[in-house]
Amino acid sequence: MPKGSQSGQTESMEGVCRGGGQHNNMAIKKVYLNATITALHPHPGRRQGCIQPKAEALQRIFFPPPPAADLTDISNPATQYPREVSVSTQITMQQIERAINKLAPNKAPGPDDISNAVLKRNAHLLMPYIQKIAQASLDINHFPAPFKNTITIVLRKPSKPDYTKPSSYRPIALENTIGKVIESIITDMIVYLTEEHSLLPLHHFGGRPCRTTEDAMIILLENIYRAWKQGDVYTAIFMDVAGAFNNVHHERLLHNMRTRRLPGIIIKWVASFLNH
Repeated sequence: MPKGSQSGQTESMEGVCRGGGQHNNMAIKKVYLNATITALHPHPGRRQGCIQPKAEALQRIFFPPPPAADLTDISNPATQYPREVSVSTQITMQQIERAINKLAPNKAPGPDDISNAVLKRNAHLLMPYIQKIAQASLDINHFPAPFKNTITIVLRKPSKPDYTKPSSYRPIALENTIGKVIESIITDMIVYLTEEHSLLPLHHFGGRPCRTTEDAMIILLENIYRAWKQGDVYTAIFMDVAGAFNNVHHERLLHNMRTRRLPGIIIKWVASFLNH
């Protein structure tokens, strides 16, 4: 691999990009580029051609510091939350099996180098041990720090006119396999509680089972046609929040979960998952 490059040349990069800020829910272990990358222009008049500055430029784009958040409405320690819904905290072998079956067999492994294919082929031997790890993780409200390490692959966004801009690339995080299984189990628990107890608004479609973009469009069209029949004008506002997932404020998220009546044991586990 070349040690460096002159202006305008390309080079392969295997740089280390650690951290990314406390707002990230995963500690970044390494950044790899799957192909050559031109010298970057992170700022006007500045061109990054060496490996480490490229990694730093990409890190600034992928993991910017979160914007300031107004938390005055949730800072009162005497805040009263509605009664939480009940949940069974016993993780079953069926939940473990379902989480393993969801894994795509040919996906690249994370830092633990355990491929999904190995886990799926040996599930009958490994499931009892994974169940004990997952159960302990939930019982003590702790997501182990090693499971938060990822390998981040940097890919070019297709059809971008200028690949000297860091924003023309996107990160793909490869997680530890066992950590993904535990995440999947907790996610299924949250989804079940959300649907069973109607914790979200009726017309909330994102991230919910049996609800698709097509369903949302059909409802939108029906509302438009209904307004037209009544001689009204239908107005809709569409918003695209840049970096919405990465910029979620942790305290606000946990507050919203309490407001939605999710069980405290799950909220504490999520808090551990978000904490470095």
